[in-house]
Amino acid sequence: MVLTDANLEEAKRVDTYCHAHGIRFIYAVTRGVFAHVFTDFGPSFTVIDTDGEQRTKAVKHIAARFSQGAARFSEPRSVSTSAEML
Repeated sequence: MVLTDANLEEAKRVDTYCHAHGIRFIYAVTRGVFAHVFTDFGPSFTVIDTDGEQRTKAVKHIAARFSQGAARFSEPRSVSTSAEML
């Protein structure tokens, strides 16, 4: 189940139903340039993390608009916390 354009209370209600019935759930919301994604794939879902360490590199995407069109640039950079990757 993928849910968008719903408020948080409705998302909680739908997730509770999906979780109880073994249905995988994804909730995605965008607010301008900001986004929020929540997933509930159930208790049997396994996350495989090779080293358990925080990421130290992220790719920052820079979008620029020019009179002739738009361009997107990617620039790898070091980060010290997960919050910096946002």
